[in-house]
Amino acid sequence: MKEHGVSERKAVAELRKKIENAWKEINQECMKPAQVPPKLLARMLNIVRLVNVLYKDVDTFTNSEHLKTFVTQLFIDPIPL
Repeated sequence: MKEHGVSERKAVAELRKKIENAWKEINQECMKPAQVPPKLLARMLNIVRLVNVLYKDVDTFTNSEHLKTFVTQLFIDPIPL
């Protein structure tokens, strides 16, 4: 923000745009056959998903109360199939 002289709102909007483009790129690369074994690719993708959950809107790694909601939804009250 200080380097480019922009507001926090504009900086956040630009970061969100970069994240959205990165997700598009990740999804496109996952659709192509690669020399990387699928199991390894799935593990790397899961790490990216975890980071997205932990840091998307708030820092849930530091403030674990927000993470409690995700854990509850995943393990205690899962969606029936």
